[in-house]
Amino acid sequence: MTKFSSFIWQMAPFMKFLQYPFRLNILLVLSVAALAAVAGPHLLQPRSRMIMLFLCVVVAGWLRRDVRSSMEFFSVSVWRTALARRPRVTPEWTEAIRQAVRTQIDASAMWPKPANLTALRDYAAFDRFVATHPPKTARLEALSTGQSSGTARVESWQPRRVMLKIEALRDSQLTLNHFYYVGWQGRIDGTETILTVSPSPDGLIQFDVPKGDYDLIVELPKDRAERAGKVISLVSLALLGGAAIWAGLGANRAGRAAAAS
Repeated sequence: MTKFSSFIWQMAPFMKFLQYPFRLNILLVLSVAALAAVAGPHLLQPRSRMIMLFLCVVVAGWLRRDVRSSMEFFSVSVWRTALARRPRVTPEWTEAIRQAVRTQIDASAMWPKPANLTALRDYAAFDRFVATHPPKTARLEALSTGQSSGTARVESWQPRRVMLKIEALRDSQLTLNHFYYVGWQGRIDGTETILTVSPSPDGLIQFDVPKGDYDLIVELPKDRAERAGKVISLVSLALLGGAAIWAGLGANRAGRAAAAS
């Protein structure tokens, strides 16, 4: 689920059809269950009562939240509505599935919210959209006329950082053929001025750029949640390493005591 595992998705192309990749967390759930079974006898010892109490409070909070969420979501009215809207297997539906596989269009729930989903459900319109919006490209348009007002050449394209060579004849609007998500920002290389990024009608990155020749950096910096996640991971690894060292030292002391006796 991070860029470090991207090679797995490249080796197994069929995985791109997974509707919700986060369901792979079932592996994490199974691993935690196995670790909990191994840790159980140790948590029942008197010296581990405080840890056991803390874990019970955490689990009780999880269960309460899960029960409340499930009661809200899996209500009778919601399921009746879902069943009523369930598509029937018809030749038209089969053809739609075939076209979806051919074009590799994700389910509408996976598209960015600003995207023009109504047009993209039309596969002919989707083919035209791909032809007129080739990947890893950008275009400049005059703010007043909407006509081409220069060139925007891609110098570097990385997952979270794109560098463009801009030659704008006047103040223009730049559209980058990349999905828009909250957090993307533009910056002229060598300056600290941040250009406000907004979604185009088709859900692509779009923002205003000034006249001139310069290098433009479009990037998605780490937000607060991502930074906090890394800190939590590092702290967890440190605690795990400390616990392993403590357990090793305890085993050595027990071994020396047994040898002395």
